[in-house]
Amino acid sequence: MECPACHRFSVVHYCLDCAKSVIGRFQTPMLNDLKDEKYRSQVRRLRTALKAQRKREELAELVNNFTLRLCEYRKRAEEAKIALETETKRVALKRQALQSRWERLKRARARLNNLMGLFLGNNGVAQPMLLGMTAQLEDLSEAIAMERQKKVRQLVQLFPVSMPQTLGETGVGSIASLALPTSLANLEKMKPDARTAAIATIIRVLLIASSYLSLPLPFEMKTVDGKSCIGPWKAQVQL
Repeated sequence: MECPACHRFSVVHYCLDCAKSVIGRFQTPMLNDLKDEKYRSQVRRLRTALKAQRKREELAELVNNFTLRLCEYRKRAEEAKIALETETKRVALKRQALQSRWERLKRARARLNNLMGLFLGNNGVAQPMLLGMTAQLEDLSEAIAMERQKKVRQLVQLFPVSMPQTLGETGVGSIASLALPTSLANLEKMKPDARTAAIATIIRVLLIASSYLSLPLPFEMKTVDGKSCIGPWKAQVQL
C-alpha cells in the first residue's frame, strides 16, 4: 500500500512517519465529525502501531540497561570470587602454620613432661641429686659470703696508708686505725696535707667497698690520658 502523504510503501494507510502529523491533525473534536469510517479506523490503527512502537522502544531500552547492569554485576562477581579464593588460600596457609606450631608445642610439652618425670618424679633417679645440688649451692653461698667478709677485713686491716699526722711529718697506719673526719666541717678544719690524705683514704675505702661489697660509689670514675680519675660526685646514692 502506498502512503498518500509521502507516497512510500506502508502496511497501513499512512506510514509511521506521516501518521504522527495525521494523528496530530485528528486529535480534535473534528474526529467525531468525520463521515468516513475508513479514516477513523486508519487513525486507530496508527495509534495502536505508535503505542506498540513506543512500548518496543521502552522495552529495548530496559533490556539494554538490564544487560549493562548484568555485565557489571558479573564483573563484580568475578572480582569477588578471585578475592575470596585469595583469602581462602591465605587462611589455609595461616591455619597450616598454626597447626605446625601446635604440633611443635605438643612435642615440646611432651619432652618437658618426660624431663619433669625424670627429675622430679616419685621414682626419679635425679631427685636425690637435685636435693644434694641444692644443699651444695646453699653451702657455697654461705662460704662465698664468709670469704668475702674475710677478704674485706684483711684489706681494711692490712691496707697501708701514709698520712701526715702533723705538718712535715708522715705516719703509717691502717684504715681500721685511721681517725677519719666524721663530717664535712671537720674535714675542712684539717690541715691541707692531712685533708688530702684523708680524702684519698676515704676514696680508697669506697673503692674497696664497691669492689668487694657491691656498693654503689658516690662519685663517677673517668679516664683522662689513660689514667683513672674521680669524676663529679653524685647528689644521692641509694645503698
